[in-house]
Amino acid sequence: MSGVSLLFAAGSRPGVDDVERLLAPPGEMGKVARISHRPDEQGWIELLASGLTFDLRGLVPGNGAAVTPASHLYGLPQDIGRFDFEAISLAPGAHIAAGGALLPVVRVLMRMAAVLTTELPVRAVCWNPAQAWMEPKYFSRVMAHWLAGGTFPLAGAYRAAPS
Repeated sequence: MSGVSLLFAAGSRPGVDDVERLLAPPGEMGKVARISHRPDEQGWIELLASGLTFDLRGLVPGNGAAVTPASHLYGLPQDIGRFDFEAISLAPGAHIAAGGALLPVVRVLMRMAAVLTTELPVRAVCWNPAQAWMEPKYFSRVMAHWLAGGTFPLAGAYRAAPS
């Protein structure tokens, strides 16, 4: 599975209307992306950011996205997997999926994920290809550092603050 999953406590996953409110000015998310397609099918929208399209899936009232198993934990307790999570996923859209691992695409994806993480009641963030689960504040801090010109956040390059 590509992209990022945002994990929520059961029953607290956002809906399309919640994301639409986040995109309204003067919020930070509105500076990052906009809805480019809102299909009749419930549970997902397409976001346009920096000329690239991304799918945000698993939104209420649709079914949640699959929860990627945790192989690596950063800033989260070892027993985090015992909690009942629901997920939404943010991934490159069909138009750019083949280039989803390219650095410019990953940068835009991570910027959107970091803003969503700070604006929503996210309990954990999962970088799906690595099955790496991160504490939300840790994820946002690491992404802000990288997006500001810092080193790429390789596994083990940063240590999470004690919880």
